[in-house]
Amino acid sequence: MSFGTANGTISSLRSAFQSDTRGSVAIIAAVALLALMGMLGLAIDYGRMTSVRQELQTFADAALVAAATSAQVNTDPQTAATNSLNSNWGAKQRQGTANIAISDVGNNELEGLARTSLPMTFMKVLGKQAVDISVKASVVYGQSSVELALVLDTTASMSGQPLLDLRSATKTLLDTAYAPPGATDKVKVAVVPFGQYVNVGITNRNKPWMSVPADGTTTQSNVCTTYSPVTGTSNCQTKTATGYNDGVPYTYTYQDCQYTYGPPVTTCGPQTTTTTWNGCAGSRAHPLENDATVATAQPVPGVMNVSCGTELLRLTKDRAKIDDTVNALAAAGDTFIPAGLIWGWRAISPDSPYADATAYTGANVARKAMVLMTDGFNTRSPNYPDHEGSDANQANTLMAQTCAAIKAKKIALYTVAFNVTDQAAKDRLSACASSPSQFFDAPTATQLTASFQKIGQTLAAMYLKK
Repeated sequence: MSFGTANGTISSLRSAFQSDTRGSVAIIAAVALLALMGMLGLAIDYGRMTSVRQELQTFADAALVAAATSAQVNTDPQTAATNSLNSNWGAKQRQGTANIAISDVGNNELEGLARTSLPMTFMKVLGKQAVDISVKASVVYGQSSVELALVLDTTASMSGQPLLDLRSATKTLLDTAYAPPGATDKVKVAVVPFGQYVNVGITNRNKPWMSVPADGTTTQSNVCTTYSPVTGTSNCQTKTATGYNDGVPYTYTYQDCQYTYGPPVTTCGPQTTTTTWNGCAGSRAHPLENDATVATAQPVPGVMNVSCGTELLRLTKDRAKIDDTVNALAAAGDTFIPAGLIWGWRAISPDSPYADATAYTGANVARKAMVLMTDGFNTRSPNYPDHEGSDANQANTLMAQTCAAIKAKKIALYTVAFNVTDQAAKDRLSACASSPSQFFDAPTATQLTASFQKIGQTLAAMYLKK
């Protein structure tokens, strides 16, 4: 009995020990905590690596620009790149050093490989003391001349801060394009503000490519009008309604009353009608509105008694004139994008009406480019010759046709959607661009400036290649 009792006691103790998991739970929890801390540490180190890589790329790009600038004035590009990188790296007070190696690959192109070593914080536990980070950059310089049309939306929806943001972003693009040595002689720009119409300037009234009636005053001696005067109102209520300004909704109030009218009254007398041309260009009948070339036999019609914003600036390398036009941009009117596109194309076309630009092909031709920036979508369409229609589908079709015709001439077409929320409008702008990479979605002023700067880099006599 005693032996059996002892054996049973031993078995009970063994079972109790095997079933007691309190210690194992503690061990598992400790291991899990260590793993979680390790993962958190890795995430922190990875974030640092990503941040440093982005900074190194930015500094490498700047170093390549410095190297190309140096190469164009026959000084050592490697020294210029090293000095640029060291200056930017030192300003960030990063641990360790960074270096860059410059290679001349020919055809006025430099490549750079920048490297640094980033000390680890948490990965040291795993035996990793530091991580090597490297980025590449390349720059092309001394390219052929550039002829650029800036087609800028200055409709009513751009009023206020958006217009100020556009002016600032455009200045950044211009500063970037004109920054390289010799760019002042190689970069020409036309500025084409557009809304419902484009203002081609009243001084062009008598040009053979414009057809504009004379301003004047017509007086009819005896015109009679019959109307019923309001003699009383009742049950007036203030009501709220929604209106649209260039497609942007706004609310307003009005008085809704019941009116009492008196007997009809007829008045007669002279009536004067005045016609004035403010420089607004209409559209030629389809399909001529898609044709940049304007023959004398088929001139562009001028539209009377409408306004059309800041006058178009023809292609010029005079930076002061360009800046003056950008600073004078004013917002008003509705949106008809094809008007901006066709006059932007005419500004960099070698043919009439302006013929300011080089040929499309051949020796010593300039690179041609157009930047279309808009904050919305077509709210007007052509009635020929005016743009007073409201058929958005017609305007969108015409926009697509004009984009296709521009790209067929090998003009680099960049499109920028500034604070556009309508996906269909963004899709149309993306399709209009020469390639998906040449469409920019810029929902904020900061992104608009960044987009314009990127475009400026690709258009400059010196530009970064990725």
